[in-house]
Amino acid sequence: MIFTGCIVNAIAVLIFGFVGSFLRRGIPERMSVAISHALGMCVMIIGVRGAIKSVVSSASLNEYIEIIAVVCMVLGVIIGELIDIDKWMNAFGDFLQKKMRGLGNGTRVGEGFVANTTVCCIGAWAITGAMESAMGDHTSLYVKAVVDAITALVLSTSLGWGVALSSISILVYQGAFAVLFFFAGAIIPVAAMEAMGIVGSILIIMIALNFLGITRIRVANFIPAIFLTLFASLIFA
Repeated sequence: MIFTGCIVNAIAVLIFGFVGSFLRRGIPERMSVAISHALGMCVMIIGVRGAIKSVVSSASLNEYIEIIAVVCMVLGVIIGELIDIDKWMNAFGDFLQKKMRGLGNGTRVGEGFVANTTVCCIGAWAITGAMESAMGDHTSLYVKAVVDAITALVLSTSLGWGVALSSISILVYQGAFAVLFFFAGAIIPVAAMEAMGIVGSILIIMIALNFLGITRIRVANFIPAIFLTLFASLIFA
């Protein structure tokens, strides 16, 4: 089922969001950093695995698959930087945060909801994970579920049970992309979908590098590369 990964992700945030709201003390920073490094390595493995898998399976479908990935990554980030998707996504998150702070009663609940929704949904991983789920591979969203669960646990210790409510946003947001890619897969050539898988896996590797503190790549600005693979695959077919 295409929603399996999305459902697991949402349930993980729901459970750990409520668990964290009952904890009075937050997770020590030293432990939080160590956990981020551990998760970063796990995410790295998922990205590398996905890239290799897509390259191998698509080799017989399109001999230019690596060229397609390179072209799309370069053109995609140019488009993303010109639009500055990362800036707009963060600005949107800040806007929602400010609006929630002005609500008066229940502000903390609303702030928790928006904060975790922003962290878990506004980014490339939610899109690439949904895309892979639509193709039948939920591994990426399973790993994301673990990462999001820990994030929800940490945030809910200070922002309360509103963090758990963000599970609804995660389910709807990622589910919508899963449906989009599922139906698009019926009309998009298999080679193009495999190219999307390669580019998506590269973005996941970038996310892993950010987790490890090695880089500060604005991954959201690479999102156009995923959709450019469709046109590139048709040109290099």
